[in-house]
Amino acid sequence: MKLGINDDGEYLSIEQGEHVIKRVVKECGDIPVSFFDLLDDGDTINLALATRNDNDYRGKGYGTKAATQAMNWLNKHPEIQRGRDVVWGVREDNIASISVAKKLGFEIDESSRNNGWVNYIKTSNANIDRIKSH
Repeated sequence: MKLGINDDGEYLSIEQGEHVIKRVVKECGDIPVSFFDLLDDGDTINLALATRNDNDYRGKGYGTKAATQAMNWLNKHPEIQRGRDVVWGVREDNIASISVAKKLGFEIDESSRNNGWVNYIKTSNANIDRIKSH
């Protein structure tokens, strides 16, 4: 449940109150270099992406590969999403993460901007169908 990939040697872990639905880890050799988590807080599916903060690993597509694999897995398991939106909280200056979110079809939620963070949302098909019917 933990993957040490931040600068200070601390381990990144899941916030209390959320549980990991699925974690996809990309490795380079035997080194974990990026992970993508699908987290369930009860109301939404939240996402977390991180890549080892080292120029040897950044910009090589590891994060994109992990995110794509995780989202493909989620799409194959609609019973997990249960009509809930998928939310990706991103620092507004994190161009790489925003790029991955957009590649995967997430759209910015302008109303969510808060202290340098913004959410990107992927609305569930069930919610799209509900909106269209009204």
